[in-house]
Amino acid sequence: MAEPTTTDSTATSTAVCISHRKDVDGLSSAALVKMATGAEIILADYGDLVKTLSEVNGCGHLYICDLGMNEHLAAPFVKELERIRTFATIHYIDHHPLDPKVKDTLTSLGVDLTHSQEECTSVLTYTKFKDQLKRGAAIIAAYGAITDYADDQPTAKKIIALYDRQFVLLEATMLTYALIGAAAVTDEYDFRNRIVIDLSETKFPHQINGVTEAMRNGLEATANLMLEVAEKGVKGNKTAHMEVTEGSTGTVANLLVGTFEVPVGIAYRYMKDEDVYEVSLRGSYDAPYDLGKIVSQVTGMIGGSGGGHKKASGARIPSGLLKDFLDLVEFEIDKVTAPDHRGFARLSTP
Repeated sequence: MAEPTTTDSTATSTAVCISHRKDVDGLSSAALVKMATGAEIILADYGDLVKTLSEVNGCGHLYICDLGMNEHLAAPFVKELERIRTFATIHYIDHHPLDPKVKDTLTSLGVDLTHSQEECTSVLTYTKFKDQLKRGAAIIAAYGAITDYADDQPTAKKIIALYDRQFVLLEATMLTYALIGAAAVTDEYDFRNRIVIDLSETKFPHQINGVTEAMRNGLEATANLMLEVAEKGVKGNKTAHMEVTEGSTGTVANLLVGTFEVPVGIAYRYMKDEDVYEVSLRGSYDAPYDLGKIVSQVTGMIGGSGGGHKKASGARIPSGLLKDFLDLVEFEIDKVTAPDHRGFARLSTP
């Protein structure tokens, strides 16, 4: 594995960590940073990252985890970092594709950058802070790797091999379905924060208050969604898509792949207050597509914003452009599938 770019950092009692709130990899990364540095945790998503950064003041160290960057977010993101670097050391830990120009800009700003697309963010975070973490912290990185489809990567495989495989798979899966079912049983943001805190204190997911109940709700919701997806999903050539009113768009995208036996599932939800569609894309295990690159390219062409990694990506699309987005994603996937095509979205081959 190519070593990620990284430099040493110093823990501080005035540390703040902004991490991705939507998935286990983001929560696990936040837990590891909190364990190592005692950081205050702020959970955010791609759409509110810049606003969240604008509210950061007075800390000594800022950690940003599992929040990928695309060309539309880059300029306001960098502008906020220019402000924050006047009072804090900035650490950016991420596994999403990073434009070389943005990477050079971050380096020139003095950002402590830990970046590699070969491992998930929680594994990168664990590796960075390994000497500052409690015994047994590696399992937190394992949760992120398993749920982010990165459990076959070199470092992740070594970490997972430290534990009983069935145990770590079950604990990671419990977290995934607890996040799906969280809204039905508790205040969702507080619940996710509590998961971060309890993981940082080396509790297993099944020991965290509310996880088992939320998991049951998540499993039941997913079972119902399976029936709904079969009824309402629309099959294209290489994709299947569906509008979602309840449940996780990421979960529905995964269900579309299996239900319609296509390599890519696309699920979207209309956000009335903003007049945009929030979109999730998921790829099958053997799909030869880089969904992060496809989404970044398509949103750059038609508007909106998006990105991600090879098997999972997301976007926010103006409501009037949803059909164009779906058509262009299908078009780009067809291009990659063509035997002689060597376009931007084909995965690199040896």
